[in-house]
Amino acid sequence: MTESRSTLFTSDEYDQAAKYMMGGLSRYRENIIVPRNMGPVTIKTNEEKMVEGFFESCPFKAGMSGVIGYGLGGALGLFSASVNPTITGQEAKQQTAREVFRDLKTSTLSYAKNFAMIGLMFSAVECTIETYRGKSDWRNGTYAGAVTGGLIGFRAGLKAGIFGAVERCIVLERNQPLTLSRWFVVRSLHPYVFGRIVAHLRINKLRPDMSKLNQSGVRARQAVNSAEQATLSVNERILKECHTMYTDPERGLIKLAQPLGLKLLAPRKKVTVMLIGNHSAGKSSFINWYIEEHVQRTGVAIETQGFIIVTSGKKRETLMGNATMHLYPHLKPLSKIPGVVDFLSTEISTSKQKKFSLVTFVDTPGLVDGDLQYHFDVNQSILWLGTMSDLVFVFFDPIGQALCNRTVSLVEKLNAQHAEKMRFYLSKADDAGTEADRQKVMMQIVQELCKRPGLNKTGFDMPTIYIPDTNKPTRCVNQIDDACREIEKTINQTIQNALNTLGKDCEKVMKLAREELAVDEESCKCNRKATTRGKLKIVSEFPASQIFQSKFCLV
Repeated sequence: MTESRSTLFTSDEYDQAAKYMMGGLSRYRENIIVPRNMGPVTIKTNEEKMVEGFFESCPFKAGMSGVIGYGLGGALGLFSASVNPTITGQEAKQQTAREVFRDLKTSTLSYAKNFAMIGLMFSAVECTIETYRGKSDWRNGTYAGAVTGGLIGFRAGLKAGIFGAVERCIVLERNQPLTLSRWFVVRSLHPYVFGRIVAHLRINKLRPDMSKLNQSGVRARQAVNSAEQATLSVNERILKECHTMYTDPERGLIKLAQPLGLKLLAPRKKVTVMLIGNHSAGKSSFINWYIEEHVQRTGVAIETQGFIIVTSGKKRETLMGNATMHLYPHLKPLSKIPGVVDFLSTEISTSKQKKFSLVTFVDTPGLVDGDLQYHFDVNQSILWLGTMSDLVFVFFDPIGQALCNRTVSLVEKLNAQHAEKMRFYLSKADDAGTEADRQKVMMQIVQELCKRPGLNKTGFDMPTIYIPDTNKPTRCVNQIDDACREIEKTINQTIQNALNTLGKDCEKVMKLAREELAVDEESCKCNRKATTRGKLKIVSEFPASQIFQSKFCLV
C-alpha cells in the first residue's frame, strides 16, 4: 500500500487552483436569457414553434392592429358623435331618433376606418423594419412613425409630408417606454390627427368655423319653437332666415365667400318706405295711423325738422344720430353730408299692426320754398335716401298742392332715377271741400306736375287718402287701403327678390368653391408626382442598408 501524503496550500495557491479547475471569471455570452414560466421549462415542439411564428409574423401583427384600430376608432367615433353631433341647420331643429342614429353610424364608421388604416399601415411598416434590422428597440417605432406620418402628410404635398414625418418621430421618441394602451393611441392617434390637419389645411378655409361651443363643450342648440319664432309671421321668418344665411358667424354666405374673394351684401329684413311732401302734408299722421300709435308729432306748423326713422322693436325707444348709424350701418354714407347726423333719429315702436313688423318708415322734413334755410343739404339727403328706399310716397295736400318748387324738383329727380318706386297721393282729401273742389285741386296738381318733362308720363295715378275719423263724416272716397296694399305688394316682391338673390349667390359661392377645390386637387396631384419622382431618385442613389442604418428619422 502506498502511503498518502497531505499537501497544504496557501490562500493564494488555493485560489489559483480553484480558478484553474472551475474556469475563468468571464462568460462566453453576457445576454443569457433565463426563461421564467409558471411550470417547468420544456423544449418547444415544431407545432408550437409554427404557431408562435404565425403570431409573430408581420401579416398577423398588421391585421391585429387593423382590428384593434377599427374597434378603438369606432368607440372614439361613437363618443365624439354623442358629445358633439354633426347634425346642424334645419335637421338640428327637428331631430328624430333616425337622424341621431344615422349620425352616430356615420361618425363611428368614419373613425373606425381611419384608425384601422393607420394601425394597419404603422404595424406593417414597423414589422418590416424590425425584420430587416433584427432588433427590437425604440428606433423601429421611430422609423415606422416617420414613414407613416410622411405618407399621410404627402397627401398635401412634400412640405406637409416632411412635417408629418418629423412630428411622428418626436412624438414616438418622447413617449418611450410605452404600455400596450399607449402604444396604439400614440402611434395611431397622433399621425392621424396631424396628417388630416395638414392634408386639408388649404381647403379648410372653405369650411365654416365650428369652434363655438357652450360651457360643457357641447354645441348649443336652438329650441324648436321659441317664443320669438312663434310670434313671427311667415314673411318675417323668410326674410329673417335669408338675412341669417348671409350673416351667420359660423357658416354664413358672407363668411364663406370672403376666402374666395367674393363680396356679398346681406338682404335687409324689412322694406323701407320714405315719405316726402310739403310741410303739413300728413306724412307723420299717416305713420301714426299705420302703426296705430302716436310716435310722431303732428300739426299745421313744421314739426319734422330732420329725418326720423320709425321701425318696430321689442321695446319703445328713441335713438339719436350716432346710435342710429350703429343700428343701420348701411346709412353711414349719409353721414358724409354735413349736419345730417345731428338731425337724424330713430323711433322704435312695439306695434304689431298691419305689416309694420316688416316696414321701416323714413319721415322727411316738410319742404318749403323761400328764405327758409335747413341745417343740412335736404335735397341731396332725400335723393340719397330715395336710392336706399323700396318705396317713395309723395303726398300733395289740398292747400300746398304742387306749388312748392323744391318739392316738385325733388320729385322730378327721384322719378327720373327710380320711377318704379314712386307713388303719388292726394292727402287730406277730406279737407278739400265738395267733390267738385277735390276735382279742381287734383286737376291743378296734375297740371303743375305735367309741366315738368320728367313727370309728364302716361299712366299717372294719384289716389285720394285721408285719416279716417268717425267724428267727421264725409262722402269722399278714401283709398288709404290702396297705400297699405302697395306696401304689402312691395314686401312680397322683396321676399321674391331676396330668395332669387340667395339662389344666385349660392351658385356663385359653389362655383368658386369647385374651382378652388379643382385647383387644390391639381396641385396635390403635381405634389404627389414630384414626391414619387424624388423618392425614386433617392432610392436609386442610396442603398437601402445606409437608409435603415442612419440614426436620423427617415423623411
